[in-house]
Amino acid sequence: MTIGQSIRNTTFTTSTGFQQLRRKLALVSHNPDYELKMAVEYLLKRDFWRFRIGIAEFSEKELRLVGKAIELRIKTRLPMPYILGKAPFFGNDFYVDQNVLIPRMETELLVEIALDLVPRNGETLCADVGTGSGCIAISMLKERVNLRCVATDISPKALAIARKNSALHDVEDRIKFVLTDVLSNVRGKFDLIVSNPPYIMTSEFSSLPVEVKAEPAIALHGGEDGLEVIRKLVKQAQKRLKKGGRLIFEISPTIEKHVEELMQESGWSFRVENDLAGLPRIVVACRKE
Repeated sequence: MTIGQSIRNTTFTTSTGFQQLRRKLALVSHNPDYELKMAVEYLLKRDFWRFRIGIAEFSEKELRLVGKAIELRIKTRLPMPYILGKAPFFGNDFYVDQNVLIPRMETELLVEIALDLVPRNGETLCADVGTGSGCIAISMLKERVNLRCVATDISPKALAIARKNSALHDVEDRIKFVLTDVLSNVRGKFDLIVSNPPYIMTSEFSSLPVEVKAEPAIALHGGEDGLEVIRKLVKQAQKRLKKGGRLIFEISPTIEKHVEELMQESGWSFRVENDLAGLPRIVVACRKE
């Protein structure tokens, strides 16, 4: 659901508008400033911080438009990116809807690590498994003109969004989309394989916030132990990496030990990188020779 063209009256006034908007949003949001920033900058194309520090005011029309987004957010409990139809990631904006996972800041670390492994000279081939919105592959392609990607997903609706984003960011000539489970129908070998796979355990699923449950379960649910898709990824990547290639994927801190055991049993050399919160988040692996 996105904001339509109709704008109905609200009770906000320009003098107290910002704080009233923020208080309303705080009823459902753990980070109302961040969500309000998204709404202001996407809908109004104006600098959020000028409103935040009190040196700018909303016009009545602007106030009603942002208020409409917040009312939808409260009524539906959909995440703000689904309300707006956009989400930020790695300095760019991506189309999103309920067919794809909303890009997370933690996943930007995966992109940073992967880009460090892409030389600036010579063609590099990368596979993005479970591409969703395409935010990982597309962000990498925008940073490295010598990169080529194959992006896979089991959802045709997700691939449609990823294609839309590849056109938006003008990289569609360097990315191929494949409808498949992990890498099952993909041929050839890659220098890099990257993925943000489903990794939430069944026991964790019921306690997820309402907003997270609005996202596609197929992109979140990793089975009983969170490793259902990761096992496939690790096994198939063994046959799809070139000599010296790297497998890079995101995990949850709750499954770190199980992932480490899997990687050791499967014969990988690997390390686990922590995110900004100091939590284990990204596995960087290569096959032992």
